[in-house]
Amino acid sequence: WIPVFTGMTKKMSMKKILLILMVLFSSASFAQETLNFKKYTLSEFFQLIENEPSDSFVLKNANIVLDTIADMTYLMKKNDLTNYDPIRKDSIHIHKSILLENVFMQELYAGDKFMIALNKVIFHKPVTIINSSLNLLNNHFLNSVTLRTTSDFNNISTQNFNKVKYGILRFSNSIFELDPRISSSQINTDTSSLTLWMDTCTFKGSNNTADIRWFLGGLDAFTLKDNTFLNKATSFISMYGNLRGQINNNNFGNRFINFFIADEGVTSLNIYNNKFAKKTLLSLPESIQNIKVDWNQFSSGIVNGDSYNRFTFYSNNSKTIEELDAIFNSDDNMNIYLDSVRIADRSSYKSEIALLGNLNAIYKRQHDMESANASYITLKNLETQRLEYLYKKQPSFDTYFEWKVNQFLKLFSDYGTRPAKAITFSVYVILCFALIYLFFPNHWDSHGKNRLMDRFRFFTKYMNRDAGLHDVYLEEQKNELLASEDFKKYMQKSEKHIPTFFMATAIPLYKWSVSGTKMSASFLKRIDIMKGTWSDLPQSKRIWKSILLISAFTIAICYDIFIKMLNALMLSINTFTTLGFGEIPIKGLPRYLAIIQGFIGWFMLTIFSVSLISQLLN
Repeated sequence: WIPVFTGMTKKMSMKKILLILMVLFSSASFAQETLNFKKYTLSEFFQLIENEPSDSFVLKNANIVLDTIADMTYLMKKNDLTNYDPIRKDSIHIHKSILLENVFMQELYAGDKFMIALNKVIFHKPVTIINSSLNLLNNHFLNSVTLRTTSDFNNISTQNFNKVKYGILRFSNSIFELDPRISSSQINTDTSSLTLWMDTCTFKGSNNTADIRWFLGGLDAFTLKDNTFLNKATSFISMYGNLRGQINNNNFGNRFINFFIADEGVTSLNIYNNKFAKKTLLSLPESIQNIKVDWNQFSSGIVNGDSYNRFTFYSNNSKTIEELDAIFNSDDNMNIYLDSVRIADRSSYKSEIALLGNLNAIYKRQHDMESANASYITLKNLETQRLEYLYKKQPSFDTYFEWKVNQFLKLFSDYGTRPAKAITFSVYVILCFALIYLFFPNHWDSHGKNRLMDRFRFFTKYMNRDAGLHDVYLEEQKNELLASEDFKKYMQKSEKHIPTFFMATAIPLYKWSVSGTKMSASFLKRIDIMKGTWSDLPQSKRIWKSILLISAFTIAICYDIFIKMLNALMLSINTFTTLGFGEIPIKGLPRYLAIIQGFIGWFMLTIFSVSLISQLLN
């Protein structure tokens, strides 16, 4: 055809040649295979399975549509998700292996009351679903289930839904005897428009499915909600591509759950309110932004999945896959990693610190300070373990000091995350030193150890003298009163030789100086219980007056003890806060203890200030 074409070019203009070439090229470029979708009602779908002569049923490129008359037997009430009953009589039993590829349920709802779904079906043999949008509710899968999607789903759904990309593969309130296998060969931008939804399901994961792997990169969205996982196994959930993930309110039981989030731009991820009885494995890239992870759900602990995988594989590289799965699941292997490997091995330690630091940064970015503080405490606990290991491996003052400072910071303020704990700890220190100061005299306690003896002397004098209680008290205060009386007499003698102002202010000053003593004397006079001496009292009055005297004496002693305790407490506070400006109002051994307390107070209050400022800035 080349000579013919050459001859034609001589007769045709260059513009016409280019036009023909463009038409031919565009026709070849945009030609694509169009699938022929057949339509079946739900009743016809089950009839096809029943009529299949072999043990395997295969259906490809089909739409399951709704016929409200023919399918009435199979319809279910809208949102009718009941607890599965394995012995119920209305179940549909399918004893053939099922392969569904490019099968769609286009109409999910029949009016406002009913919905179309594969409902109350017991699948006795393997089920494989490829690139399909289906609604499966209240089912029981006794054998394996394989779910697969590719980027072809976009082209298929576009043709099938009149150029509207949409697809949901939903499993609700179902039982899986074996955990389903989910796989996708697509990553990066080759994400299909299929949403996989699993809610209120039970995954039994029997022993022959010890290592479950879900590859979710080929999906547009993934929801795992309100499910229960039984038995001991490892569930590896890999998320990558432009995936939008929701993993909420699941009970993972005794499984090792290994979340792997790749760097290929996961659009959004929400992992919240799940229950993990064992350590949770998490591989989290620093580049991820739109992620919400509930810290409280990791009460059993969190481990870097990549680091744990490397340790398990490299330390057991001669083992078979089955043996590696068993080792990976074992508590002993996990305990070895937690107690020694992640602390002694520098690479593992850095991986664990990076994971915790990444989570801490995420919580701070979301202003979730409770989770940020909790993750930071976990990070610092691991750092403290590492410092202890380094000190024992190569003892030095630097490593010892760093280790002990970390321990002190944890005890004192949870590494600066709880200033209130610092206050509580400071109160304990103050009370401890106050107890020591209580048994030693100080300058603030005017009577000191003689206070109790003065009380005995006062009451003895009162009972032996024919005078009132107030008279004895005034006698005890004679020196103090004499000083005030001398001041009054001196001012009165000088009244004619000084301005009136001085006398007008001096007399009120005198009255104020003796007012406390006179008020106390007046009070004691009113409560005086004995006239005369104790020996003059008749025997009949001695019993009840003894009770009154002992009560008054006890009250006075309690007051003295309270004042002494208050003085000791104030001395301790003064020393702890270093408000004494170098003065130490105490003698003997407590004087040196006060210096130590002052140093402790300076150090602890400094850390408290830093902790408080840190929390305020956060």
